[in-house]
Amino acid sequence: MPGFYYTCPGGACTPVAMPQAQQLQNIVGKFATDNNGVLIQLPALPDAGQATAVGSLVFLSNAQFGTALSGTGVFVANANPQNGNINTTTTYGDLSEPASYVDSGSNGWFFNDALAACTGGNTGFYCPASTTPLSATMQGYASPTPPTFTYSFNIASAAALSGSFAAFNDLGGPNSTCDNTLTPCTFDWGLPFFFGRSVYTALEGTTIGGGGSSPFVAATTP
Repeated sequence: MPGFYYTCPGGACTPVAMPQAQQLQNIVGKFATDNNGVLIQLPALPDAGQATAVGSLVFLSNAQFGTALSGTGVFVANANPQNGNINTTTTYGDLSEPASYVDSGSNGWFFNDALAACTGGNTGFYCPASTTPLSATMQGYASPTPPTFTYSFNIASAAALSGSFAAFNDLGGPNSTCDNTLTPCTFDWGLPFFFGRSVYTALEGTTIGGGGSSPFVAATTP
């Protein structure tokens, strides 16, 4: 149980398995129209980041999806997702991470690496001696041949980034410990992944011409 639902008798809370009929769904699926998914568009950022970034959240219908996916990688989700995420496989270095996900709610790239970890006030992030260029490959679960695309990104020292800025495309940190046996490894494509590209999320049950099964995530591939 990932801990999304709790029971708290006497003020002592513990995770609880919730019957599916009582679980919350993505609210977009309850809209009367434009209820098949969303598009998030955020501007590209300079390497040093900037104080703020203003973008768009667009609600999409099947028809709008069908005309919007040109130039994107479409990554169909795992049929048995971890923790309710739209999971895809990410290959990073020699590690295949089948429970990876795209998450605009994460403020950095989160993945396991030997990069120097920060200390002090920047604990939880990486602090390499210099900005480090990296890449990771996302792969969907569509058959018979899932699409793949390799995205390049940088990781800067969190300690060197301006404390007065809030928008960064090169902030990253270590993810949870994993062994890909009992604990699946994950690559968290956080908010920095969204800067400078269009990222789509199609909800379950969406039928997109040429887009394969749903749910899926899709992202432009500059």
